[in-house]
Amino acid sequence: MYSSSGLLDVLERIHALQEALIRQLLSKPFKVPIPNYKGVLGGRFLGIARSKCRRPLHDPNEPGALILYEPPELSAHDKLKLDL
Repeated sequence: MYSSSGLLDVLERIHALQEALIRQLLSKPFKVPIPNYKGVLGGRFLGIARSKCRRPLHDPNEPGALILYEPPELSAHDKLKLDL
């Protein structure tokens, strides 16, 4: 069927194609696979504080949204304690 040198040539070509495919995939920017996802605006930078407001990273009211946890509503007293 294949000689040992012919088999090595085929394997080297397959390896080169796999490496090229990996390089092509890694050269693309990462995109979160969640529809309508809007990440943190401006990205994260050292020395800049993130917003203290806790919010979902997607729309939990969207049809078909999977919500694993919903925090309990805060009382007015608790809201005042958290407001610094």
